[in-house]
Amino acid sequence: MRRVVFVADFFSNQVNGGGENNDAVLINFLRDKGVDVETVHARDLAPADVNDSSSEVIFIISNFIGLSEVAKKALETRSYIIYEHDHKYVATRDPSKYPGYSIPPAGIINHSFYKEAKKVVVLSQICKDILEKELKLNNVHSISTSLWSQEKFEFIRELAKDDEKPKKTAVLESQNPTKGMTSAVAFCRQNNIEFELISSPDQKEFLKTLNHYENLVFIPQVLETFCRLIAEAKMLNCNVYTKKALLGFMSEGFSDQCGEELISTLEEQVSTALDYFYDLVR
Repeated sequence: MRRVVFVADFFSNQVNGGGENNDAVLINFLRDKGVDVETVHARDLAPADVNDSSSEVIFIISNFIGLSEVAKKALETRSYIIYEHDHKYVATRDPSKYPGYSIPPAGIINHSFYKEAKKVVVLSQICKDILEKELKLNNVHSISTSLWSQEKFEFIRELAKDDEKPKKTAVLESQNPTKGMTSAVAFCRQNNIEFELISSPDQKEFLKTLNHYENLVFIPQVLETFCRLIAEAKMLNCNVYTKKALLGFMSEGFSDQCGEELISTLEEQVSTALDYFYDLVR
């Protein structure tokens, strides 16, 4: 079996982000299946590391802002998979800035890096459509989900059994401008909606808090490749007020599901996705 070199800007022990949490689930799954997975920071991957690797090595490239141009060119001669989290093919990092997602040629970056990949794995149908249309790629596969561990699904399932929601409306407290806290607060105030800001660096504590609310207002400022937050809110039977056009989750046929139905659907999606990755690296 091939050895995997997993390349990312950061890992889940450093950053509590959606991409990093996705990566952690995938890395743990592959290791549990007996795959030798080495993790490397993108900024530390040198062309010599790529060129000196055995032909049995396959690279999985997650977030790669720190990856040098010479390392990218070296990778293009090897076997690698791009696990796409946040539109690193467009200079704005947000294709929604262009009407109809029609990205002008000058706005497209890393084209050859995406084209030469064995596969570009994306999280939702809308992301697949954009990459195929704007970059003319034929190597894109959508797993139609974010990744959660089975333990996390069981945690969410237990929370969702409690249908008591003593609080009305939550807004995500985040200083990341792409998460739209300012817009969500303005929306609530304009519509006379009483709300509370919620946040926690601990994922489980955040989910426990979110489960207390009937509603979540989330107004993203960029196209979210999937949006774990909205998926988790709906698994917890929260009503969501959002910009559907900016959520990859909403481009999926199951996006109207909630509660146990959605939990079961996403469990199946994740299982299929992980098996797909395993087949790619074998």
